[in-house]
Amino acid sequence: MMNRFSTNSLLLVLAPIFVVSTDILVSKYTTHAAVSQIYQKNREVDLSYQNTHSITSRYFNTKLKKYPVDKH
Repeated sequence: MMNRFSTNSLLLVLAPIFVVSTDILVSKYTTHAAVSQIYQKNREVDLSYQNTHSITSRYFNTKLKKYPVDKH
């Protein structure tokens, strides 16, 4: 009877520790995944902005070369 009681009390002590440590590990990895996903999205937006910026600057540069602005 004493052995069974000590096993139960040991489980009662270890179960919350296991649950909390598992929860911490899961939240750590999900946070890491979310942060890397946000970083990847920001990088895509940044690259698309750079691409658009270079296209528009090329367009305006060629337009200005063809039709120079009169300076009065």
